[in-house]
Amino acid sequence: MATTPHTQKFQELQDHWRCATHVGKYCYKAHEHVNITEHVQMEPTALHDWATLCINCPERHTIFNLPRTQEFATYLKPKRTVNAPVQQPQQHPIIVQMPSRSRSRSRSRSYSPHSSSYSRSRSHRTPRTPPRSREPAPFSSPLVCHSSWDNYNGDGLLAFINWCEIKYKRSSDDTEFKEAYQILSSKKIGIDTLKNKDDNWYINKHKIQDGTADRLSRSYPKYCASLITW
Repeated sequence: MATTPHTQKFQELQDHWRCATHVGKYCYKAHEHVNITEHVQMEPTALHDWATLCINCPERHTIFNLPRTQEFATYLKPKRTVNAPVQQPQQHPIIVQMPSRSRSRSRSRSYSPHSSSYSRSRSHRTPRTPPRSREPAPFSSPLVCHSSWDNYNGDGLLAFINWCEIKYKRSSDDTEFKEAYQILSSKKIGIDTLKNKDDNWYINKHKIQDGTADRLSRSYPKYCASLITW
């Protein structure tokens, strides 16, 4: 069988995501040391679709990061499991002795757990609300592409710098953020590298001015939050 670009990309995906823990399976993992419970098993059809995206749009999709499309977003959501029914212990009727006016006669009443009187006595209890399942944190995998970067040729760092210039109302003559961009891009630093970086990282490692470093470190989480609602 002749090798096509699609079959070659499909083979690359299989080789990269073949799981050593789940034999014969292909598992997506957000990072190398992720817990085994967070392995996301990928069906062969999903790998075929992934390979198609890599072929049709290589500047946005690679074999190293899960495509950020509506179809693949379902893989990152926690799957609901159906709990097995819990067998309730058999409840016996409750016998209540009622005092009698006559010493020689006494009455007793039986309250069954299924009777209306028993139900009324328990109706005041507030049912417990089941805990809500938490959605996965956004951008658990590296932030390497976003549709808003199309105007910047897919350069997320440049898009972030431009966002900072707008946020801080910098004029075209102000080169504060542009100089920071030149320093970072010359060292192959992308938008994904800026996660959890404080101002000291910008100042000590890249010699960026103190004020600019402080603005960049404080703006990065806000910029990432804006991408979620884009």
